Amino acid sequence: MTNNEMENLIEDVSFIVHDLTRKAYAKIDEYLKEFGLVRSHAAILRLLKINNEIPMSELSEKIQVTKPNVTLLIDKLEKLGYVKRVNASHDRRIIFIKLSNVGDEFVESYVKKLHSYFTIMFSKLNSEDLGSFKSNISSLKELLSKLEEE
Repeated sequence: MTNNEMENLIEDVSFIVHDLTRKAYAKIDEYLKEFGLVRSHAAILRLLKINNEIPMSELSEKIQVTKPNVTLLIDKLEKLGYVKRVNASHDRRIIFIKLSNVGDEFVESYVKKLHSYFTIMFSKLNSEDLGSFKSNISSLKELLSKLEEE
């Protein structure tokens, strides 16, 4: 690939990611704002729903946010009653973050809202375009797995 082709590819990827994020999450951002939350909060809550509890340090890595910023995000979620901090029984220096019942209920409603918004967005595509989109997403996932850092 020539330098010019590489530059065009990088630019295309940059714009597509930005465009997809903007189109897909505009309504979601409005919804989260009603609760005083941002997407990083939602990402944490969804991770906790899947993993039950996560050490603070691991959470930082998983959502790719610095530890000080994760602390601020968790402080807010804890203040809202969505999460709890729990000291590890074997080492009090390790703090696990756990989803509370209120947080669990919020994640359930958030996921329903997320699915609803995406359904509305995808309903604008005909079946051929939808099939193409799905196929391209599958290909992209496969390619991205090859780019994973070890």
